[in-house]
Amino acid sequence: MTGLVLSGCATAVSSAGLLRMEGVDAKGEGGDGVVLSGGAFELKDVDLSGWARGVSVTGGEGVVAESALTGNGTGVAYSGGELVLDHNNIHQNERNINASRQLAVRANFLGATTTDKAGVSEQVILKSVLDAPWPDGRVIALMEDEDLSAEQITKRFEEHKACGIELFNQRKYGDALVELAKAGRYGADRDASLYTAYALMELGENERAGKTLESAIKSFPYDFRLRQVYVRYLLGSGNDAKALAVVDEAVRMDPGNENLTFLREYVVEEARRMRTEASGRSR
Repeated sequence: MTGLVLSGCATAVSSAGLLRMEGVDAKGEGGDGVVLSGGAFELKDVDLSGWARGVSVTGGEGVVAESALTGNGTGVAYSGGELVLDHNNIHQNERNINASRQLAVRANFLGATTTDKAGVSEQVILKSVLDAPWPDGRVIALMEDEDLSAEQITKRFEEHKACGIELFNQRKYGDALVELAKAGRYGADRDASLYTAYALMELGENERAGKTLESAIKSFPYDFRLRQVYVRYLLGSGNDAKALAVVDEAVRMDPGNENLTFLREYVVEEARRMRTEASGRSR
């Protein structure tokens, strides 16, 4: 498929065999752009926008290169097969890359040069990124360019995370941040994010702590601990309205969670107390 413009499709292209696309522009209003479930595939200079999932790979083997996946719900969804992403611009999606199994990614522009802000799920291992959209971006290495197995990557991640938590417990907050940042190079993790926020707050870097928690909640929206700490951070910053909004969002996702019910009651009571104190000071 070459030199095509596709629009008005529920799914633009679905392939379980041999597929080659070049110079294709597919605009959607939800649904899937390109679904790859088997065979061999090569996508080059493909522009996908407006889809719930720009590219969905559930099987097969191939490469997506020099393409633009922007303005989608998820830029790339990966759950099976073998996938290589090479010099693509994957950014301004609600989630840039969502993988349910480990996926090593090199030299793509994701709108950020750090793992925690790149909009990727915890199974995505960012070995390098581009610091600007392709073809102008330079490659920024995020970890050693070694051919590590999934087991080796997991082992290194666990070592750095465990070391970071132990250093935090020893009140060595700066050293803890270094180790937790190293763990973050190998993927997103709720415990690493939580302890990173704790360490930042101990060092008085509350704004960075808030951004860390906000980013972690996007990756792990159902994690009660992250929301609990973030809510306490927001209350401490005097932002009771946003704290209540964060809790209400969690309640909508998990209405039967009693912990969330108690947390909401706590936020409402704290907000009432803060308003009372503010009113007293104004008089």
